[in-house]
Amino acid sequence: MADVFTNLADTTEGTKNFITRKNLATQDLLTLTVSYPFQYKSFSSFINISSNYSHYKADFGGGSRIVNLDVTSFNFFMQNSLKFGSKKLWTAEWSGRFNSPSNTGNLQVKSMGAVDAGLLKSIFEGKGNFKIALTDIFFTQLLSAESNFAGQKIKVINISESRHI
Repeated sequence: MADVFTNLADTTEGTKNFITRKNLATQDLLTLTVSYPFQYKSFSSFINISSNYSHYKADFGGGSRIVNLDVTSFNFFMQNSLKFGSKKLWTAEWSGRFNSPSNTGNLQVKSMGAVDAGLLKSIFEGKGNFKIALTDIFFTQLLSAESNFAGQKIKVINISESRHI
C-alpha cells in the first residue's frame, strides 16, 4: 500500500519528541486469519487466530529519519459461553485475547492481552437479562512501545483503566 497513515514518534529541535499521525511512503502487509465457531450442547466457543507480516518504509530525510521496519505478529481471541441450571437460565461467559509484539510506523509495540469473565441470568421468562462481568481480570492490557528514530530513543507506556465491573 502507498501513502499509509500511522502513528510516528518524531523529534523536533533535536531534544524534543512527540507522537503524530504521518503519511508513510509504503506498507507491505500480508495477513492470514482463521476463525472457528464451535457448539456442543450448551457450550459454545468462537476462536480467531490471525497472523500479520508488516513492512513499513519511509524516508523523511536527514539520514537518521528513515523508517525501515518489518515484523511478523499474531493475534489470538477466544470467546466461550456455557448455559447451565435446570432450565438453562444461567450463562457463564469468559474470553481472552493476546496480541504478540508488532509495529506501527516506527513504534515497536510489546505484547499484551486480557481475560474477561461474566455471569448472566435470564429473567422474566427470557424477556430480560441480568449480567455481571469483569474485564481485564489480570490487568494485562497495558500498552508499551519503543522507538529509535532520528537519534532519540522513546519509550511509551500507556496504563489505562481497562479493568471494569
